[in-house]
Amino acid sequence: MEEAGLAGTADRHGISVLAIRRGRTSFLHPAKDEEIKAGDVLIVAATNEHLGKISEIARHLEPASNKAHGHRNGA
Repeated sequence: MEEAGLAGTADRHGISVLAIRRGRTSFLHPAKDEEIKAGDVLIVAATNEHLGKISEIARHLEPASNKAHGHRNGA
């Protein structure tokens, strides 16, 4: 998985994404179709149990620099 949509990941796992910080840009109350990208900083509301789930999802995101150059993790 290179990117994850909020509707497809966070909502399904009981996590509310309140904001996304991407570089110098912030998205408050991001749209459900907003993509979560490697390097994004997420501000979330969740239980401790659910926070572990978002960490698991994030591990599958490919760093933007690798994606831009057509490389895959482990290659």
